[in-house]
Amino acid sequence: MADAVMGTGTGTTGGTMVFAAIPEPDGFDEESARLVCAAFEDLREELPEFGRTFGLVRPVAIDLTAPSPYESLVGDVDASDRIAQIEPSGRMSINPDVFSGMLPPERAAVVMHELMHLLNMEILGRYARGLRGFQTAFGWNMCADASINAAIRDLAARGITATVTLPEGCIYPEALDELEHYDGAPSVPAWATAGGYYDFLRARIVHKGLGRIPELDPIEPSPELAERFEKVAMVARDVKSAILANPRYRGSYLADWSRSD
Repeated sequence: MADAVMGTGTGTTGGTMVFAAIPEPDGFDEESARLVCAAFEDLREELPEFGRTFGLVRPVAIDLTAPSPYESLVGDVDASDRIAQIEPSGRMSINPDVFSGMLPPERAAVVMHELMHLLNMEILGRYARGLRGFQTAFGWNMCADASINAAIRDLAARGITATVTLPEGCIYPEALDELEHYDGAPSVPAWATAGGYYDFLRARIVHKGLGRIPELDPIEPSPELAERFEKVAMVARDVKSAILANPRYRGSYLADWSRSD
């Protein structure tokens, strides 16, 4: 990965933003690497606050031969349909075939989506609830996807940006509303954190009498993971502070995200 060289640029409101260099893609052909770099550049140009995150990640070509951990839960998975995923280490795996077929605003949104997964430090939210294993990870990831996608979609709805827009087929909160639904059930919030959505759906399960959900002991992260997320947390605080200081985002779900832990 290229060194996280720091630089400055002018944000949408005219203020000076500090950002890290665009990370060097690994394992892509020349054209795919160019599109990956362009997606990072487009995101930084339109939402410069996220340029601070680039030093945390390393984009790599996805290994389509590796099985999805969720395959046993959702049935047959066409590996070629997988778009992108990110690990706590910052390894951002991107499917170049799918990525190259997207429009530039969609590619920028995919990069933003994965960066927000990392900044959310979601594995710590699962560990705090004592959740482990692929089944709980799958349910949590649906909630996380819905939370992130709602925040990104809201930017276009409010006219904040038209150049960071998600592709079709993404999960949104309204899809979660269909899970464990019952007559008179309160609607899923228009926006909540991943943990907020997860706890909301757990409460529905209890209300429907489908069984008692045991309280689990929190899981202690490894020293390596804790050290890694100390660095991520510092960048997340900077990104969120910059968003909250920018009147452009006032009233948006991204501002709500920036106030969340």
